[in-house]
Amino acid sequence: MNAQGVARAQAFTILNEKVLPAPARLLSWCPTMDIIAFVGDTSTVSVYRMSGQRVWTQDVKVRVECIAWKPDGKLLAIGLDNGATLLCDVNDGSVAHMIDASDAFGKVCMVGWVQEDPTQRQRKSHRPDGQDVEKFMPRLNKITSISKAGAHSVLDAIVQSANEAVMDVLVAADDQGHLHVSIFGTFFLGMVTLAVPTPAHHSSTSTLSTHIITVADKAVQNQQWSLLDMSFFRHYNVSIRNLASISTKVFSLIAYLAEAYEAMTTEWKEMKRIQLLYMDACVETIEEHEAGPVTPVIELFQLLMTGIPSSVLREWLTDRLTEKGLKRWEKASASGYAAIRRLLVEHVHPALDRLALALTKLEKLSSDQSLDLQRQHVQSCLDLHRMLFMQSHFLLRIMNEEDVRFKSFAAWLKFIFDEISPVEGAPPPNDDAPDEIDATKVAEFIVRCLPQSRIRRYFESEGPALPCQQRPEEASDLKMSKTFMNDWSIQHMEGDAVSDEASLENILKALRLSSIEVFRAPAQMLREKISIHPKKLLTTGNPEATSTSSILRVVERVDEKEAFMAYDVTYGSERALHVHRYLMREESESDANPCSTSLVGIAVVNLETDGESCEVKDLAFVDDQSMLLLLCTSDSSKYALWALDYSSLTYTPLAEGNAITADIPSQSLQTSRKRWLGAGFVPKAIAVNGRAGRRIGCVMAEEQQRYLIFDLDADDDEGEDGTGHSDEEGIDMED
Repeated sequence: MNAQGVARAQAFTILNEKVLPAPARLLSWCPTMDIIAFVGDTSTVSVYRMSGQRVWTQDVKVRVECIAWKPDGKLLAIGLDNGATLLCDVNDGSVAHMIDASDAFGKVCMVGWVQEDPTQRQRKSHRPDGQDVEKFMPRLNKITSISKAGAHSVLDAIVQSANEAVMDVLVAADDQGHLHVSIFGTFFLGMVTLAVPTPAHHSSTSTLSTHIITVADKAVQNQQWSLLDMSFFRHYNVSIRNLASISTKVFSLIAYLAEAYEAMTTEWKEMKRIQLLYMDACVETIEEHEAGPVTPVIELFQLLMTGIPSSVLREWLTDRLTEKGLKRWEKASASGYAAIRRLLVEHVHPALDRLALALTKLEKLSSDQSLDLQRQHVQSCLDLHRMLFMQSHFLLRIMNEEDVRFKSFAAWLKFIFDEISPVEGAPPPNDDAPDEIDATKVAEFIVRCLPQSRIRRYFESEGPALPCQQRPEEASDLKMSKTFMNDWSIQHMEGDAVSDEASLENILKALRLSSIEVFRAPAQMLREKISIHPKKLLTTGNPEATSTSSILRVVERVDEKEAFMAYDVTYGSERALHVHRYLMREESESDANPCSTSLVGIAVVNLETDGESCEVKDLAFVDDQSMLLLLCTSDSSKYALWALDYSSLTYTPLAEGNAITADIPSQSLQTSRKRWLGAGFVPKAIAVNGRAGRRIGCVMAEEQQRYLIFDLDADDDEGEDGTGHSDEEGIDMED
């Protein structure tokens, strides 16, 4: 109420009140969409719309410690207790990529994802030579026969971003101060080690050249941070972006091809299973009759030549195979051939075309000496790709030939069934075979495909081979393969050697190993260029004072870059908010002392309103001017959302590392926008999205199931009761 007794409008209009089906302990807004991620008690991550509709839920099977959104909102980074970091697709929660934990890397305690501002580059991008062919290629289709969508998610969520001019950096930290650094989340530079444990927050300048890591220390007397200098982003921005983009595409396409080959192998194994089922039955029939040294191939070939089935073959046809079984065999083969053909034409060949383009770009990029790319490793990748390309086309040709042969074989068996077991009342069988039966094709299938399909070697690298003479066309295939592969230099790669008889899967594995070798050296070179400045002791304070929440933000204006760190301080009954302001400097001409910070001053805000002392339950930066505080009175009877303009605070100069004493004048807690929450809602945490066009917030209740969605800019109408929602509004519960 104001002095005239009129109800004052509350800020932060409540848009929705919802209830989760299970408690959530972490929450984070997507920066580009009105969706919010919640983390359950252990390993469950869920994403919800503003309306309360659940988009997806993913159980990652390992305890989740922290989350962070990719700046473009397409991926969610999930830090796990086992040291791994998952990148999940925003559309369905599928794992698009995983950064494995190294031996020394412990529990992930922080993930931060930052993005460059291309307008801040000091070096202009080079124009590409001509049109980029990839822009005119259609998108790769999702492999519907594979339940997982990892590679396809990467291609949609990461590769498309990598094609753009904006670069981003993902940093995951463990509780020992080890950092995993990746570009685009997939080009892994390696691990660097800080001199401080338990990183809490991460931010960077818009050029990605200077990164700040703060330490989560509850003791206020030990507030500190470390600076990471990645000045190579300024000096080699275009080259690094191209390298990281190509790396992401190469490994994503290899993973996509692996999924396609897995689907093809599944189809092939099912075809093979049905065929072996009836061929084994034929062998058993021969053994039961003790027919001597004959095989199903001999029996069937004799039947083809004479037209008279032996007693053994007649029994197999009528009792074991049967017309129903023949239909089953025919259906499985037709379905398998069609599925493999579709996977080759719609998935494998387009992916190989894209991979050829990426490797060609990589070959051109290897001329840039600053990236430390080894030409011989790039050539190995090109040679392996060429082999994979040829083998995939050979497979398509051979499979089509075998499909035609099998159709003639199946039609011939139908004709034999009509001969030996005519249907009662049907007209007498015609001695002439139907037109669709080509005796030559039938003979080729019996002799060449039944003992061992020529498709087999494309899917099975090892296994007992039935004794048979090498076919002329196979010799021709191998000769062509050797002609192209006579100079490739992967004979001494670790892992299984690749031979001309290698399966598609093994060739792809060799290509992946060779690709890893290509990008290992430039990643190591960039990692070694990351300079870690000595940890900086920001301030010391009362040893008995404690802090529960802290936040970090880098603010860039036209002529300066600043870093702000805010944290609450509790000492006895005294409660305050400390805000540090630092001036950041980035050297653009030289690598000598490329980045540094200097303390501008510290603002101490007395947490008291309307004569009541308050404490900070949570806080968050909204934008480059304001932060949002979640306050509660000392008796925990009232709770408020409180906007604070930190840019207009008075900052008292103080030498870095000095103690914060009572000499620093405290400032009163001023605001023009606040909201007192209803008595029935006890809040615990807040999350905000202060981006232009979004401007949305969420406050989670103490029981971690109820939450409020509020507008950062809208205010209630005059005279509202302050609850933020009418009596008619219900609370949605997810089923």
